[in-house]
Amino acid sequence: MGDELTPKPGQTVLIFGGSFDPPHRAHILLPQQARDAIAANHLVFIPTAQQPLKSSQTPAHHRLAMLKLALQDSKHCHVLDIELKRDGPSYTVDTLRQLKKLWGDQVTLRLLIGADQLAAFDRWRDWQVIEQLAVPVIMHRDGQIPITLPNHFDRDIWLPRVINVDRVDISSTDLRKQLASGKPIDTNLLSQNVQDYIRQHQLYH
Repeated sequence: MGDELTPKPGQTVLIFGGSFDPPHRAHILLPQQARDAIAANHLVFIPTAQQPLKSSQTPAHHRLAMLKLALQDSKHCHVLDIELKRDGPSYTVDTLRQLKKLWGDQVTLRLLIGADQLAAFDRWRDWQVIEQLAVPVIMHRDGQIPITLPNHFDRDIWLPRVINVDRVDISSTDLRKQLASGKPIDTNLLSQNVQDYIRQHQLYH
């Protein structure tokens, strides 16, 4: 995982946000496939402080620590805690505005989302502004159901933004249930250092 990120002019940064509760193999592997597919220079993971549609989450400092552990052997990957420093719900448009102000117009931002998120992308706050700040990249997992677009989205514009990634069937919800029950977790699903952290801090019990 890279140190403090200062992109150079002309570089592309792929942004990937989420709760990462906990950060599992799909969270780590698939965004890196997307980064390579679009030849981005950097991949930035941004844990959300409080997702507007989620009422209960593991405390932010634990999710941040787990994410850094999960990424410690990943190259050209960075973790930014800018959303954790803001009060209230996390909105992607605010984060992108902040990054654009921080890095300037000479750095290209792209926003990575899942195909399931695309179907409701027009319900995101200021989605048109998001599209202007950071053209979305849509991950489509191998074998996933066909892409669904909001009715008024132009397929000729949006479908070329779709990239195919591996299918890795892991659910954070299922992992939390397994952890709560004390069942062993395959390290191919959740890295050993993250599992050690979870046990040390007695999370998900």
